[in-house]
Amino acid sequence: MAGHSKWSKVKHIKGPSTRNGGSFSASLPKEITVGARMGGGDPAGNPRLRSAILAARAQSMPNDNIDRAIKRGTGEGADAANYEEMSMSLCAGRCGADDRSGGPTTRIARRRTCG
Repeated sequence: MAGHSKWSKVKHIKGPSTRNGGSFSASLPKEITVGARMGGGDPAGNPRLRSAILAARAQSMPNDNIDRAIKRGTGEGADAANYEEMSMSLCAGRCGADDRSGGPTTRIARRRTCG
């Protein structure tokens, strides 16, 4: 019977979940951290942080992780982060990217892959 192999079944079951699996797992905490760093840790007075928290809750991110990301952005706790937001346009305007990274090494690596 054509199309009834085990791999075909696995491919159709796992395909959509693999495609969408980690898309927000790294970007949402970074967005919360950058928002808290730029405008403070109070979501009532910081619209960027508020929208990042709403997006994280829409993706079912636990409140503990949200609080940890806010503390990381405001500098509280042991794991305070130093994310910097920057925009760059490379390759004579052919490649533009927004980057939130932990340091210049990551930025250089991302510049090399941009093409």
